[in-house]
Amino acid sequence: MPTKDEVALVDDRALTIQDYYMIRSKLQTPSSDHALWVGISMLALQNKTRFDGKEISIQAAFDIARYAIRDLPPSYAAASLREYYKQTPSLPEPEEVKKEMEALSQKSIVRRNPVPLSQFN
Repeated sequence: MPTKDEVALVDDRALTIQDYYMIRSKLQTPSSDHALWVGISMLALQNKTRFDGKEISIQAAFDIARYAIRDLPPSYAAASLREYYKQTPSLPEPEEVKKEMEALSQKSIVRRNPVPLSQFN
């Protein structure tokens, strides 16, 4: 279970309250739901790439999650998308990325802490 200082655990990696607020502060349209979705998605993506032996940076995971919810324009997300997708001829559409991120999150063990989450809404 997450501790009192954690919003969620994603495969035993913590999304802390501090991380949550940092994510929320950097979103173009800050919302509790988007901040939580981005935090969980970026940890799930990092876990997948770590498992595959080619972990991407936290900044790339953050950019990719923001791109998936259309919070970051393609021009700003391009380098991060290429870090993950490698040599693709064109960048994937945000909807495609969002589907993939949601699938990764569903495959992960995500434990949410209801106490801080209830305070954010």
